[in-house]
Amino acid sequence: LQQCVACALLSTMADKEYLAQHKVPELINNITIALVETLPKDPRRFLANAILEKVDEDTGYPNLPHHTTTMARIITPEIFGHLNPKRTPRGWTLDMAIRPGVDTTDSREVISSGCVAGDEESYELFAELFDSVVETEHAFKKTDMHKSEIDPKKITGGKFDTIVLATTVKAVRNLADFALAPLINRRERREVEQIILNACKALLGDLLGKYTGIYDMKEETYKEWVNEGVVFPVPSALIQHQAGISRDWPDARGTFMNDAKNLLVWFNNENHIELISTQPGGDMAATYQRFCEALAVFENAIVAQGHKFMCTEHLGYLTSVPYNLGTGMRAVVTIKIPNLIAHNDYGKILKKLKLRQQATTGKLAGEGVVDVSNQNTLGLTETQLVQGVIDAVDKLKELEHKLDNKEEIGALVEELSV
Repeated sequence: LQQCVACALLSTMADKEYLAQHKVPELINNITIALVETLPKDPRRFLANAILEKVDEDTGYPNLPHHTTTMARIITPEIFGHLNPKRTPRGWTLDMAIRPGVDTTDSREVISSGCVAGDEESYELFAELFDSVVETEHAFKKTDMHKSEIDPKKITGGKFDTIVLATTVKAVRNLADFALAPLINRRERREVEQIILNACKALLGDLLGKYTGIYDMKEETYKEWVNEGVVFPVPSALIQHQAGISRDWPDARGTFMNDAKNLLVWFNNENHIELISTQPGGDMAATYQRFCEALAVFENAIVAQGHKFMCTEHLGYLTSVPYNLGTGMRAVVTIKIPNLIAHNDYGKILKKLKLRQQATTGKLAGEGVVDVSNQNTLGLTETQLVQGVIDAVDKLKELEHKLDNKEEIGALVEELSV
């Protein structure tokens, strides 16, 4: 085999000298032998990736002097040198994975991890980097295993008064055997859209609804729905563009909304699927109940089509960004706490309660109104995360009430935990 390959290339003495100078015969021979030994499903992709791996060996280490993303704080020349020549079967490389964090210095951007996965193999092939990012962001070691439990009957409390304006439970999922958003091509994205659409047809009764593609929306409708949270906005952050998430916009993107307007399924945003249960008022228990019912029906419909969600024992449900790994879930409470927001210890309070804050948008936006949700998605089950947010909001309510009555909260802040 080696002789056949070499003979086909070395037809003249000039050819021989040129190819020998660049070590082409050695490269071709080694790759061809590896092809025969491996017998990959797609031999052409295997050959192309094998050649590109050799080219990638010469890529220089990125300059990251002022970068604050998690990746930039972790990566070293040693890690880069070890992982840079590698390439997943779909062609995803380390350079592609860290591109968002190389081209963006500010970790306050949407994808603060500074790195993204192109496919499910990325987390295994580049584990030397991703595991460290995960441990930094989730306090989840590479020896830890993901836990899952979706059971609304185990929730206690969760029925808030008027201080809570709305509750939302949402989770992202990706289909196995397809590239993730940063790498997916048009054909695959359209196939994912059809699979999700078929699964939505299983949502019946109170969950029954309709899918609308962004291509089919009038501009006025699209702007209105974005403002109301019915559909996701055009990717605008620089780091989203660098991650490849905005490619082919808005091809095969859209939203499913049930008739009651309290269940949404987003298609092909930063992940293949985002299932959202939401409602006005303070009944988080009911919001989570609907979420659990819809997710169970939806996943069964995915499996019935011969597909499944990307999931591993170690990291749980795989996502484009490490920040959302594990449950892929956020339990969000829109709450009016003007006194707490103005308090000097507000940031400390959120940290101790393991909450993160986002600005409230749409009709509920107003002075003193914020969205708070679970800080991490990995290390606890879905039910534990929801319960943690419920317990934390109870404490926010208590602190806000005391401040409203001009009472001191310093001692309570020091005792906070969830």
